[in-house]
Amino acid sequence: MFLLPCWAFFMKKNSSWKKSILGLIIIPIMLLLFYVGTKNQIIWLEDLIPPLFGSATTLLVGFFAFILYKKQKDDVKNDASSIILLEIQNAEKVIKLAQRSLEKSIPELLYDAVTMPTDSWDKNKYLFVTDFDNNEWEAINNFYSACRLFDESVRTNASYFHKDEQQVRVNIQKRSAKLTWNYSKKIAAADSLENKEKLRKELRSKIDEETTLYLGAVATYSPKKVINDAKLCIETIKLNISLPSAINKLKNLTK
Repeated sequence: MFLLPCWAFFMKKNSSWKKSILGLIIIPIMLLLFYVGTKNQIIWLEDLIPPLFGSATTLLVGFFAFILYKKQKDDVKNDASSIILLEIQNAEKVIKLAQRSLEKSIPELLYDAVTMPTDSWDKNKYLFVTDFDNNEWEAINNFYSACRLFDESVRTNASYFHKDEQQVRVNIQKRSAKLTWNYSKKIAAADSLENKEKLRKELRSKIDEETTLYLGAVATYSPKKVINDAKLCIETIKLNISLPSAINKLKNLTK
């Protein structure tokens, strides 16, 4: 009874369904021969069928186990193909946006232009050893390597931005503290509450004004090496002529 649902499952899911049918046909034939041998007292047939039946059953169980293993492995490859394909497509979109910023008269490397938030190729590439030729294999390897280097440039550039931002806050706090110190003497010496409040408002206005002027004049530091490294990574990706072929194979593997 357990063989019937197995047969129906593999009929639907596996290309080797003809072999499954063949395996299921053999068992009834053996049962029929055993019945004929017993009915007609054919000793050699009675003695022959049981070991053959046991061997056939073992082979059939092994066959179904292999088919199940193969299907599970194909499912893992299918999922990995989908993830890698999405990673490559997302990276290409980010790189196009980053390229526009880097081609401006004053090149700019976006702080959030990370191409590979996740990297699934190294973990799963063993699944595709037989699916890609050498050029396609190297194309995906080189694409991921270039993206890793590009992301390193983005993170390095972002670290300088955060350092600049921190220094700006420090400088504003220092200037505000100096102004407050100077005005505190005037406020303490004021002869009326009205004049004290007037000086406090003047202090707040002065701090706001100087902060706005300072922020407008601050230039963030972006080292040329980081910009040049990012441009080099993009050029490497653009020269990767075998990548489209590898992407097409990934698309086929996801079907």
